[in-house]
Amino acid sequence: MLPPFRLYLISDERRYPNVLEQHLPDILQQGGVGLQIREKHLSPRGQFDWVQDLLTQISPNQTFPCYVNDRVDIAWTLELAGVHLREDSIPCDQLHPMFRQNLSIGVSTHSLEGVIRAEDAGADFVTLGPIFPTTSKANGGPPLDLEQLEEAAQICDIPIFALGGITLDRVEMCLEAGAFGVAAISSVWGSESPVQTVREFIRRITWYRLLQGMSSPRTHIDETH
Repeated sequence: MLPPFRLYLISDERRYPNVLEQHLPDILQQGGVGLQIREKHLSPRGQFDWVQDLLTQISPNQTFPCYVNDRVDIAWTLELAGVHLREDSIPCDQLHPMFRQNLSIGVSTHSLEGVIRAEDAGADFVTLGPIFPTTSKANGGPPLDLEQLEEAAQICDIPIFALGGITLDRVEMCLEAGAFGVAAISSVWGSESPVQTVREFIRRITWYRLLQGMSSPRTHIDETH
């Protein structure tokens, strides 16, 4: 099943404290947004408590795809949409069938080979990056480029979210290269108005897709979202 979102937000509480909690309810009003909780500085109990507190701040009617980084136990216990694995985590095809059948699984990748491995292991989607230079430690490593994103999109069928240095002005070029969507950290949480920035990301993604006849540029993917 394809992800029900095209914008994948990744939390960074250490660099942008309280910003996510403050703006999440309004962000969720936009629709088409997924969220990865990535707070590696917290202990497992700290992550559990933080995510649980975050979920209490939103309306019971606001359901959204929430993933937690690398903690299958937390995702399962809190009934989240899924888990997002690191490239060096346990391969998703080695997880217990209970998790594979009930959780959506994303995987961080940093090369074409990483995308292929994640697809072969049964991941539902990947982030690929960093595509552009970035100051975020979450993106890590030397930047790739749009050509490598395009190559991965042409070779693999798995949905790819372009990550790393993704600004509003780079949305169209990432989608044109074959990305299913884009992932953002600093460009949202570090902006003057995260809600307005998310709204503009969604607008640009939607506008691009409209111009493409409401279909992904990767025409070999049959999608309904």
